[in-house]
Amino acid sequence: METKNIIIAVVSGIIILIIGFSLGFWYKSISQPKNVAQEIPEAVKVISSKVTPSITAYGVITKIDGKNITINNEGDIMTITARDDVKIYAFSSTTGKSQEITLNDLKIGDKLSVNIKVSDSGQVDAYTIIVLPPVVKK
Repeated sequence: METKNIIIAVVSGIIILIIGFSLGFWYKSISQPKNVAQEIPEAVKVISSKVTPSITAYGVITKIDGKNITINNEGDIMTITARDDVKIYAFSSTTGKSQEITLNDLKIGDKLSVNIKVSDSGQVDAYTIIVLPPVVKK
C-alpha cells in the first residue's frame, strides 16, 4: 500500500510539473509582444522605395509646430513634416474650386488629406496637403 501511494505521489508531481511548464510557456507566448523590431525596417524599406511613390494620410490637425503637423484619425496620431516645396490646397466655399494656400493658413481642426512619403530614416514628409471642406449635415 505504501509503494502505491509513493507512485501516485510521484506521478501526480510529474503531471503537475508538466502542466506548470506548459502554462508558463503559453503565458509567456501571449504576454510578450511579437518581435516587430525586425519587421519595421522591412516595412520602412518597402514604403520608402521608389516602387511606392506616395501614401495618403487622413486626419484632423491637432498641433502645428513650424513645419511639423500632427494629425489624428480616430485615435491614431501621426506627425508629418511639410517639405519646403509642399503644395497646399483648400476648397473655396465661394467659388467651389480649390486654391493654393500656405502652411500659415492651416489651423487646428482642419481635416486633411496628405500625400506623404516615408524616408529611409522613417521620417514622414508631406508633398501635397489638401484641406478638406467641412461636412455639411442636412
